[in-house]
Amino acid sequence: MKAVPAEWLDGYAILREMAPPDTWPPSLWPKTVRVAGWFLEHWGATAAALGWTTFELFGAHPRAPYEWHSYIGLAISDHAERITVMTETEARMRRGTSDLCRLRKSVPADAVLIWVGEKDISVEVGGL
Repeated sequence: MKAVPAEWLDGYAILREMAPPDTWPPSLWPKTVRVAGWFLEHWGATAAALGWTTFELFGAHPRAPYEWHSYIGLAISDHAERITVMTETEARMRRGTSDLCRLRKSVPADAVLIWVGEKDISVEVGGL
């Protein structure tokens, strides 16, 4: 099985030290960081082996990362701790007694990595 990519581990190290992005509720940031770590520990190698990208897992909207939920990467979403199955195209999450299917999203072209943020947008834009 493929290992967790160094880029993901390095990004997580940045997440642990950084303040929340401007529009991310400060009260939710510790949970977001914890969930990202949990995801990497439990699903990181699987996601890498299945071809999930850094932007699909850690992408965010460049100016309003928390408000634009369609941009939020799986590893930093509220759903990550409920994953039961991952495939090349989707992640299934536990929801009560049933599974909720979440399709792998296409990454908007202007997405940024959550640990890059608005200031360095020219460096990491373009999650495709």
